Amino acid sequence: FLLLLLTYNSFGQVVINEIYPVTNQVELKNIGNDVINMLGGQIFDGFQGNVFFDNMVATECGDFVLTPGEITVFTFSMNIAEGSGQLMLNNAANTPVSFVQWGGVQSLATFAFSSGVWDDPTAFFPAIDGGNSIQLIEPADRRDPSGYLQANPNICNDNGACEITEVLLRNLTCEDNG
Repeated sequence: FLLLLLTYNSFGQVVINEIYPVTNQVELKNIGNDVINMLGGQIFDGFQGNVFFDNMVATECGDFVLTPGEITVFTFSMNIAEGSGQLMLNNAANTPVSFVQWGGVQSLATFAFSSGVWDDPTAFFPAIDGGNSIQLIEPADRRDPSGYLQANPNICNDNGACEITEVLLRNLTCEDNG
C-alpha cells in the first residue's frame, strides 16, 4: 500500500506547465523531487484524441523521463483551440495527474474534480488571447485557474510572472487646456 501511495504522489508532481495553441505545443514539468517516468502515460483533450508517451513522440526539449525541474515540450496531435478547451494528463497507470480547462466548463471537469486534479469543476481559465499561451506560474495552485496566467509563449523555459517593483518618472509635462 505504501509503495502504491508513493508512486501516485510521484506521478502527481508532473504538471501541464504551458499550453500554446498557435503551434499546438504542450509543456510538462516535473515540480517534484524525484525522477518521474511518464513513458506509457498520455495527454488527451476529451474530444479529438490523445498522445501516448513513448519513444516515438518527438520533443522540442526534454524527454518523458523527467528529472526534478525538467521541462518537456511536444506537439499535440490535434488542434488546440484558443477559445475553449481542456487537457488532462494521465500517468502510465491511466491515473489523472494534471488538468487545465479554459474558455468555459469542459466535459472532463467533473472527472478531474473527482480525481483530485482540479479543485472546482465550474472554475476555468479565460479563453486564450491570440498568440498567447496559458502558463502555470504558481505550482501550489495548479488545481485552480488562479495558478495560471496568459503571456507570450515561453516554451522550453521556466515560467514566471512579471511584476513592476519600481517606477521612476524623469520628466512629466502637464498642459492647461482649460
